[in-house]
Parts: sequence; structure tokens; C-alpha cells
Amino acid sequence: MTAEEKELLAKREAELVAAGVYEYGDSTYACNLLVVRKPKGGLRDLIDLRPVNQFMLASAHPLSDVEDIKAEISGYSCRVSLT
Repeated sequence: MTAEEKELLAKREAELVAAGVYEYGDSTYACNLLVVRKPKGGLRDLIDLRPVNQFMLASAHPLSDVEDIKAEISGYSCRVSLT
């Protein structure tokens, strides 16, 4: 990690901790704060959620695709919602 990346990481980490968004921990669900280079050369900070994703369960009922719903109801002239 370069000095510039370390400086950005330390600065951003302090901002996130001060804002109460990020806190130090060593739990199973803890995530690392990383720095990656943007295509134009700048730096971007991000949180690596891969460790958390290992514990997530796939949804048994995922959200429907809007395009599929529109295609399904496209032939009707009147639409009613009973919610």
C-alpha cells in the first residue's frame, strides 16, 4: 500500500468512526476498509463485504423483475390493485 493510500485510508477511517458509521471489532461479521484505484487514477475507499456475504442466505422469494411484470400485464386495458 502506498503512502497516499495509507493516508486516505486513515483519514476516511477516522471520518467514519467519528460519524458512528464504522467501529472497530473482531466479530465474524466485521468488514475491512479498503482503498482501490479509480480508472482515472484517483483513489476510492470501500468496505469489503465478502466475509458478511458468506453468512447471507439466498432469498426464497426474490423480488420480481419489473420488465417481466410489465410484459405479463401488457394486454390489459384496466389494472386494479387490492393492497
